[in-house]
This record gives sequence, structure tokens and C-alpha cells, in this order.
Amino acid sequence: FLVNNFSPLVSISLQLVFFITTMIEQYESGFLGNFSSALKKIFTLGK
Repeated sequence: FLVNNFSPLVSISLQLVFFITTMIEQYESGFLGNFSSALKKIFTLGK
């Protein structure tokens, strides 16, 4: 159980951390171009 669910949990947590950090960076440095590129990065990592 733990072994089977460990890697999905790690990948999900890493994606959450990446998403939060990119959101903070976008919020600090101003938006739309950087935000869309960050979303593209997130979606490509998700696949």
C-alpha cells in the first residue's frame, strides 16, 4: 500500500510545490506572459 502510493504522492506534492512557487513568482513580478508560460510548464510536467 505505502509503496504503491508513495511515488504518486511525491509527484503530486512536487507539482503543488512547483505551482505555489511559480504563483509567488508571478505575483511578485507581474503577470500574463509569465503566468501563461508557467501554466504551460505545469501542464507539460503533468503529462
